[in-house]
Amino acid sequence: MKKTLIYFCIVICVLAIPVSMWYFFEYKQEQKIMEISTFEELIAIKDGKVKLVNDIDCGNETISCIVCDEFDGQGYTIKNCVITADGYNRSASLFAAGTGTIKNVNLEKIVVKGTNGMGAAIVCVANAQRIENVHVKDSKVSCGQCLYGTGYGRTVARSYIGGIYGGYMEKKESFDCEIVNCSVQNVEIEITGYNSTSLYADMFAGGIAGGGNKISNCSAVDCKITAKATSIYGEPYIGGIAGISKGKIENSFSKNCEFTANATYSKDNFAGMYSTSCAYVGGIAGEMSENGNIKYSYSENDKFYVKSSGDLNVGGLVGNLQNGTVAQSYTKGNYIETDGYVKGNKDSVARRVGGLVGLAKDSTISSCFAYNDDTFIEKSEGFKNNTDSKFAGLIAGVDSVSVMNCATYNKSVQSATTDEFIPFDVGSADSCYISATTYGNTNGCEIISEEFWFSPNLLQDKLNLMGTYWNLTTGELPRLKISD
Repeated sequence: MKKTLIYFCIVICVLAIPVSMWYFFEYKQEQKIMEISTFEELIAIKDGKVKLVNDIDCGNETISCIVCDEFDGQGYTIKNCVITADGYNRSASLFAAGTGTIKNVNLEKIVVKGTNGMGAAIVCVANAQRIENVHVKDSKVSCGQCLYGTGYGRTVARSYIGGIYGGYMEKKESFDCEIVNCSVQNVEIEITGYNSTSLYADMFAGGIAGGGNKISNCSAVDCKITAKATSIYGEPYIGGIAGISKGKIENSFSKNCEFTANATYSKDNFAGMYSTSCAYVGGIAGEMSENGNIKYSYSENDKFYVKSSGDLNVGGLVGNLQNGTVAQSYTKGNYIETDGYVKGNKDSVARRVGGLVGLAKDSTISSCFAYNDDTFIEKSEGFKNNTDSKFAGLIAGVDSVSVMNCATYNKSVQSATTDEFIPFDVGSADSCYISATTYGNTNGCEIISEEFWFSPNLLQDKLNLMGTYWNLTTGELPRLKISD
């Protein structure tokens, strides 16, 4: 009898374990879902899962960031609020760093001020897992770099700022948040450098993310993105979608945006050599590296104003492409203006401006075109004798690059050394096309007539465009379907 009772108790305990686990891991989780509909409930959120069940107008109140595990806006809107973060090593965003998932919410007239931090963003500054279907309009985010560390090891933090997501680096960069189906429209993004000529760090600003490795189906329209450095190594990286990426950006675009990068520090040192600053700007990414790729993406009618005392890499799509891929993408109607060059005694300055890519190294570019029907211009005095700098219709600087099925049209490329396509013989420019030879044809590209650009079947065949992704209409330039 005792053995039977013992066996019975064991069976009951064994059966009770999964029931208890279900209770704690399923039922208890469901219990944590909080539905909110008012401003008071919004600012009272502390943790757990949250669902928005109504639009919320914050009445231009200043609030702290929202702390929760998951936020589902269910298509509703939060508007008219201010988020600030003052003090040492602070970052600012509407949702606290580390929020797991943020989805299905519209944000309007949000102001985020990260006055002394490693970054700022409208939505989440760092360490989120996924941001999906979030749309930001008529908002502003700003950030100033800060000091971190102690004693002699103290320096300036690298800073990341974005319309949706920031990105973060203290010991290791963290850009692996998945950002899907997100957009920013009429958003101002500004980062300023720490006021020092001895302490320095780079700054990364993007319409969607300061740093992002997993971005798809995103857009930036009518935005202004500004990064102003102070010291020699306070280098700005600006991208219409991401300041820097080491992963993928797909099915994304920037349109009617304005990018301003200032890196004007220069100094004649004791050896009589000038120290100068650098800048990296692209319509999609300031820099793409480490096997990253850009696909099915474009930049259109964007304006670039880049002032650098020294090197610069500016491209209609990406400024600096290192060990990466660009495919099935294009640029159209971009205006690029560069200035600020200081010659001093330093002759090795390299300023690269390309319709598609500024500088490409160990990379592949395929099935792309740059329709440059606006102007590329270098305004710096004394620049014309600098033969190390190049402007070009497609790529201005190359090192071990493969190019195939690409084409350019150029209206006005004003620089001392230019080329319709690429100003260096890359030895692997296959099936490539140009509209004229006015600015040079170093790679011997095939010259095509104006008809080429408005005959979609011909263009699709020559550039190997994948029809699934493109709208092809006679009399119009091909457009990626994400335009719709």
